[in-house]
Amino acid sequence: MPKPLTPSILATHSKLFVLLDSAGQQKLLEQGEREDVEAGAVIVREREQGSTFYLVLDGKVGVEVAQGGQPKEMAVLESGAFFGEIGALVGEERSATVTAKTRTKLLRFEAAKVQEILKGYPKVREVLVKLALKRSEENLQQLLVDDVLPSVEGPVDPDATTES
Repeated sequence: MPKPLTPSILATHSKLFVLLDSAGQQKLLEQGEREDVEAGAVIVREREQGSTFYLVLDGKVGVEVAQGGQPKEMAVLESGAFFGEIGALVGEERSATVTAKTRTKLLRFEAAKVQEILKGYPKVREVLVKLALKRSEENLQQLLVDDVLPSVEGPVDPDATTES
């Protein structure tokens, strides 16, 4: 039987959860639904719309983006990491596919319900949005490095022009 989740247990999993006061923690906890997934299961898929985001309670998930039609692993997230918040809270398509690397225990949050809670905690919402934007920027930078830099030979002269 799974151990009951309490605000203090969630606080050990996520620093973000600590930003809420005890009433907010309890409200958020009441909104989360446990989900167990087997290794290899796709949890969210790149380019799909999403209305949920997740907190990894136990296990590991891989974050992949399509690059030239092939999946490229961008990160491995473990206990305490959130994912899916970009699509869920910002209203954009999923920016990555997330797959369980091991049997994984998740806490799933429906964005609409969490948005209601976060109306009373604008700083927490701001942190979530900043995290989402930072993760998107890091993924984009990594893709640019992987795509552009291997094709550049030697130092780049910013004043050089290309011939057509």
